[in-house]
Amino acid sequence: MLIKSLVLVIIFLAITPTYAIFSVKSFLLLLLAFLILNVFSFRKKTIKKHLAVNTAGQKDFIIVALLILLAYSSQNYGGIYQIRQSLTLGDFIFSIFSIYVTYCMIIIENGPKLVHILSVFIFLGVLTVVNAPSPYVDTFYVFSEAPRQFIQGQNPYAATFSKIYENITPDYYNYLPFSFVFLSPFVLVFSDPRYAIIFAMFFSGLILYYLPPQKQKINASAFFVAAFLFLPRSFYMLEHVYFDTIIFLFFLLFVHFFYKRKNFKMAFLMLGLFYSFKQHFILTLPFLMQNKIILKKALKPSSLILFFAPFSLPLYYLLIDHQAFLEDVLFGVMPGRYTAPINRSLTLPTFVKNISLGPVVSDGFSVYWIGLIAFIIFYFLILKSKIFWLEKVTLFFFGFSILAYHGFFNSYYLVALFLLFNIACDYFNINLNLQDD
Repeated sequence: MLIKSLVLVIIFLAITPTYAIFSVKSFLLLLLAFLILNVFSFRKKTIKKHLAVNTAGQKDFIIVALLILLAYSSQNYGGIYQIRQSLTLGDFIFSIFSIYVTYCMIIIENGPKLVHILSVFIFLGVLTVVNAPSPYVDTFYVFSEAPRQFIQGQNPYAATFSKIYENITPDYYNYLPFSFVFLSPFVLVFSDPRYAIIFAMFFSGLILYYLPPQKQKINASAFFVAAFLFLPRSFYMLEHVYFDTIIFLFFLLFVHFFYKRKNFKMAFLMLGLFYSFKQHFILTLPFLMQNKIILKKALKPSSLILFFAPFSLPLYYLLIDHQAFLEDVLFGVMPGRYTAPINRSLTLPTFVKNISLGPVVSDGFSVYWIGLIAFIIFYFLILKSKIFWLEKVTLFFFGFSILAYHGFFNSYYLVALFLLFNIACDYFNINLNLQDD
């Protein structure tokens, strides 16, 4: 718990000041966090023997670390397209909220009220959306227009969206189809996809609150909800329509139904939906299937049908226009075609390119092979290890972000969400390794 909390703090110290745009300092901090987490994960038993901190002491350290992040977040909570008055009001409310949570946890030693946490989150979320109605970022327009195309019976993969950047033609949709399906009702009702993120984070908070056993959640469970909802720049994620927080909801739903409800059919439906947003997420499936209980439940016919049901959506769009679909979701995310500024991403290839090791290494596509080869090696090291499956998934997302060509703020924010969930499971002694019936 102590090591993971330290890594979580280092991650936000690295990505918050620069919004995860590349800098040598940010990269070296992230690399330090990545190495610490790997050493701890691969050598956990050895390290635990040398940690002269009792469980109570480690729990106190976690509370302090998360309070530090909350205070840091109160000064770095918002986006970059909100009007100044909105940010000032948000700063004030967030600062008061941070003081309130700290007072509850340290002075009166009783967790903050869940209703207070959720109310502040909803208020700041709506404030962010209302006061940044048209952020100058392609994700806002793509995720606003693709659901409308879907509702009108058109193919988002064959569409051209509103032009934002001068030198880029927005004729791409690089995500899997459940993303615009999920956003559609929110775009239809609210005319803004960001309300889907508020909805997802609200219910993620509820799931986190009720996940620990009843007797353990009285004081600290709501505090972890606050930590989850108010990580640094969480409302920047909202403003820019980075829907990694939505994807994380479906992972939490998988855990909730599998661990808490023992409803394995629903669990595998949620897992299938979790894999229905971004292509590379499917690479984490082998880590889950290495768990004998998860594998056993997954192989039941009803679980298999529900797990594969969401994959009918990509199949449908592949069949109706395979060229447009493959161009967007496969070829369109390759380094040579990707429209995001990967030369400014917070990754190993960008670092290698910036330290100029020569034209063969630092120029052209070759620089990305360094990260790709490193990631492939890292992936198989995780696969062969005996690390707990949840930790493997967390390491995977961290490794993919820092070693591959595409690591921006939302990528590391997702790593932080998984890391925080790891910490919560350790804190509340939640055993996700279910025993067989």
